[in-house]
Amino acid sequence: MELPSQLFEMWAYHPQVMASYAVHHESGEPLPAELAEKLTAASTFGQAFDTTEFLSAALVDQAWHRLGSHEIPTDVEEFEAAALNEFEIAHELVPPRYRSAYFAHTFGGGYDAGYYSYMWAEVLVGDLENWFRTEAAKDGDGGLNREAGDTYRTELLAQGNARDPMESFVAVRGREPRAEALLERRGLA
Repeated sequence: MELPSQLFEMWAYHPQVMASYAVHHESGEPLPAELAEKLTAASTFGQAFDTTEFLSAALVDQAWHRLGSHEIPTDVEEFEAAALNEFEIAHELVPPRYRSAYFAHTFGGGYDAGYYSYMWAEVLVGDLENWFRTEAAKDGDGGLNREAGDTYRTELLAQGNARDPMESFVAVRGREPRAEALLERRGLA
């Protein structure tokens, strides 16, 4: 579910796509190329913080769901701190993205220990972005072509749950995903 929406974010920085929306609201003049390049370069700014913040929340989510019914903590902040220390991710400058008291993904909405799935989706997205930019690209178009779009649509999107999602991913990418693609996407590798 998260894969398509995260993948569409990639196109926001594609020069041809950016030229279609990044225009002056009155004159219609396009965003200067130098500024577009700076925006694209800044897209990975702060990703080490964001990644640590996300992982902290996902690990606290996991910690809550490892508890038995007889292990409910009396001090939520102490529980969160202990969980982050246990997973060796605690850092005073990078608090969890969500605190337990308002972390709807943990206690409602059907995620139930599945908050990490956003990051797993981003692993898949990063790998598909690499595919668009490399194997699927034609004449330097970054994958913005009919053939790449048709492959993505027919082999992944149109399949839905008709086949195992990993089979659909492999049908597009030609192999299983690499976790390193997440680090590359975030500018950390």
